[in-house]
Amino acid sequence: MIKKLIICTIAISLIVFAYIYYMDYGESEVEALSRYGSSGEEVRQIQQKLKNWGYYTGNVDGIYGSKTQAAVKKFQKANGLSQDRNCRGKNISGYGN
Repeated sequence: MIKKLIICTIAISLIVFAYIYYMDYGESEVEALSRYGSSGEEVRQIQQKLKNWGYYTGNVDGIYGSKTQAAVKKFQKANGLSQDRNCRGKNISGYGN
């Protein structure tokens, strides 16, 4: 009886630990998505990376306009990614500087 109680206590402890870990470090973050019309620091970082890699020739102004959209599409095509003209964090941030 005591052996079963110990096993149940350990199992419950592991479940609670896994739940707490998932809530703190799991997939609870919302992935950012920049698209035509977006603006801000994220767009500025995307533009700078695309410019460094030769896909973007416009000003790094933090405004996701037609030039940024075209550069993202070129980048996605060159790297075998889905060409939806939107920039998900994984698309750009997964690649170097």
